Amino acid sequence: MLLTRLASFFTCCTGKNSCQTLGKSRASEPPQKADDEDRELGQTTATSSRPPGEKVGCCPCTRQATVAPGTPRMFWVGSRDGSEDTDTSAGSSMGQVLPTGRGNSLQEQDYKNLKTVAHKQTVVTEEDIRKTAFELLQNSSQSKPHSKTSPKLNDEDILTGIPTIDEKNLRPACKEPGRPTILGRGQSGVVRLMRLRRPERGSKLVAVKRLMLGTCSGPHPAMIKEIRALQAVENCSIFPKLVGVITKQTFAQEFVGNPKSMVTLSIFKALRGKPPISVEHWVLIIHDVITGISALHQSGWAHCDIQSNNVLLWKDRSQSDPTEARWQGRIIDLGNAKRLTGPDRYCLDLTLSEKAAYYRDCRHIPAEIVEGLEPYGVRSDIYSLGVLMQDIARQIPGMFELIPLADTCTVANPDERPTLRTLLKELNVWCQDHTGFRFSPVEKKWNVAYV
Repeated sequence: MLLTRLASFFTCCTGKNSCQTLGKSRASEPPQKADDEDRELGQTTATSSRPPGEKVGCCPCTRQATVAPGTPRMFWVGSRDGSEDTDTSAGSSMGQVLPTGRGNSLQEQDYKNLKTVAHKQTVVTEEDIRKTAFELLQNSSQSKPHSKTSPKLNDEDILTGIPTIDEKNLRPACKEPGRPTILGRGQSGVVRLMRLRRPERGSKLVAVKRLMLGTCSGPHPAMIKEIRALQAVENCSIFPKLVGVITKQTFAQEFVGNPKSMVTLSIFKALRGKPPISVEHWVLIIHDVITGISALHQSGWAHCDIQSNNVLLWKDRSQSDPTEARWQGRIIDLGNAKRLTGPDRYCLDLTLSEKAAYYRDCRHIPAEIVEGLEPYGVRSDIYSLGVLMQDIARQIPGMFELIPLADTCTVANPDERPTLRTLLKELNVWCQDHTGFRFSPVEKKWNVAYV
């Protein structure tokens, strides 16, 4: 764009081809006096470098070339003496200077001292073009490139509207005196069970997640991402609620477990046989997981780590008869969640040893993710859900015939995997055929549009 503007500017000013190299202008010489006052100002002479009648520039309305003998190449805009009485009547070319009776005195002026003022007298030489080009190039190199990304938010803007918790109101929840309860531990941090004291409302148990100390001065980026994912599904009760932010790398969320025994129960533990869970309840747990994943996808996020350790089982013990309450599934750990659009959508670039570790330890991650062929998304979550259903069907008596449905989620081709809507319909049909139980409208209270 800059070179095009320079080429057009040079052509219109000098009449030369823009591809030619700019040369130095000839030394200025005093103009010769006209023979009489009737001679047009700037009339082309025999010593001109252009033939008579040639037009300057590419504009069809441009006047004929007018070069004074022995002077640098120039063009005029407006009147040459600073006045505004230029004749622009019909029949005259655009910008053409007509005689005004002051020709002799005008030609005696020194061309080098003429002022460059818009709508008055403008003198442009090849040296002026060279200087202008240098200034334009310098300005363009100093200008900042346009960025399509939004400006970076301050720490205060990121955490706006999120409740804060004073560390003084937190106490470790211990099963045994002097031994804090650890709910989970991983490479990114640790989750502890703590008791939050609330003025005039008693206390409650919360799961406090503390991330490893980062290098940034503001809030931990991983904490900000997980908080945003939790806020995206805050209206879906299948995910734990965000309680508040404690420090730049610590936040608290709802505790999903037994408040009396202070124990959590994951699918991984429940598949070992304690406590016994009926087939109907297992089907409803799978229904809850599908509902939660669908809600997460609709909010623009993918979980990216659906496995038996990240689905907790929970009973509503506040009912009058807790034995009648059914087991419900709760999806936790959104630390690896990624947006379905934006910079989070990138393919993994793993070494051979890293790929081998993924295939050995992460059965729930599909091959197209490990090989870097496709980023995390909806179809990779469906694959992980299929692996989870396979684990349940192989361990729970009476659910073995659910394996073919789970296998459709783990096919190698991502395009052939079913949608969550199709999966839920097939699960409902299987449940009715094998147990006589069918999902009731009460069990669909989350009001999620399955995709």
